[in-house]
Amino acid sequence: MHATFFLVGEQARRYPQLVARIHREGHAIGNHSWSHAAFGNGSPEQALREIAATDEVLMRITGSRPWLLRPPYGNTPAWLI
Repeated sequence: MHATFFLVGEQARRYPQLVARIHREGHAIGNHSWSHAAFGNGSPEQALREIAATDEVLMRITGSRPWLLRPPYGNTPAWLI
């Protein structure tokens, strides 16, 4: 059985072996921001930096860029849709 894991970038960087295992076992990996800060509390530019940084670390570990995004706290500002 496979699952989808939405990972926080700073934790993925801290535990790359676990991220690699999740990927190797065939689970889907999505982006859940760099620090788990609510996107509505900062600027769009700040949120986009969090997304990009997480994409980068996940790509470096797994070899592929995540195509799924789950905003922290379910906070989906209009600019993100």
